[in-house]
Amino acid sequence: MASIAIHALESQLTVEKVRAGFSLDVFVGLRDLLDITDAELASLLSIPIRTFRRRAKTKSFDRDESDRLARVAAIYVKAAKIFGPDQAREWMKTPLLALGGNTPLALTDTTLGAAEVEDLIGRIDYGVYS
Repeated sequence: MASIAIHALESQLTVEKVRAGFSLDVFVGLRDLLDITDAELASLLSIPIRTFRRRAKTKSFDRDESDRLARVAAIYVKAAKIFGPDQAREWMKTPLLALGGNTPLALTDTTLGAAEVEDLIGRIDYGVYS
């Protein structure tokens, strides 16, 4: 079931869909795959809770919010392809020495942090884990 949800999430990761703004379903899908709360994911995406509540009512996110959501989703999808869905979720929440003691999920809140996590995923995938 998680693999179906991952595939559905991955199919949303296009420039056109980010530009148009993601639907609430993308947020909910990622939230469920990561097993975190709405408030935790909204905070990670730098969306104030009042703004999130408005987005939940309109069932859509703006371009910038969608871009940040896509960044987190893309990293989770890459990790899930390597580790599997459940292990990727746990890996995303585990402090790692290779990331200075930060969790991969926490670093996805910035472009540079996300690049660092993607680099680590690439090294793991190629067997160069440090």
